[in-house]
Amino acid sequence: MCVVDMRSNKQVFKGQIHGGSVTTIEVTPSQQSMPLLLVVVTGSADKTMKVFDIGSGIKSMGALMAKAVVCCGVVHKNVAVAGCGDGNLIFYNIDQMKSIYGFGAASAGPVNCLKLNETHTRLVAGGENGFGLVLHFGF
Repeated sequence: MCVVDMRSNKQVFKGQIHGGSVTTIEVTPSQQSMPLLLVVVTGSADKTMKVFDIGSGIKSMGALMAKAVVCCGVVHKNVAVAGCGDGNLIFYNIDQMKSIYGFGAASAGPVNCLKLNETHTRLVAGGENGFGLVLHFGF
C-alpha cells in the first residue's frame, strides 16, 4: 500500500500490509476516540481485515481474523463488515478489535459485493449464488 499526503504530494507510507491480494479498502473516522481517529480498513485474500490509524503515519491498530478469504467489505462508524469466500458476513467492532456477529449470507459461493444505502439502515449483499440479500438495521 502506498499512501500520499495530497497536501504536500509526498509519500508518507509504502509497504506490504497483507500476505494476499487486497480486496477492499474503506476509510472512516473511529467513533470511540476523542478526537476522532481517521482509520483505514483493508480486507484481503489472506483472511484478514486490518485497521490502520492514518493520523499516526499508518500505525497498525490490529488484524481482524476471518475463516475464509475476505472478498469485499464496508465500514460505517465503528463497524466493519466482511463479505467472505465461504458465503458468510462477519461484523467487527473496530474500536474493540473483535468480531461481534456472523451471518450466513450466501448458500453457494462467496459474498462478492456489499453496499450500504444512503441512510445506513440497509446492507445489500450479493454473491455467486445469484441472489441478493438485504439486511435492515440501525447503525
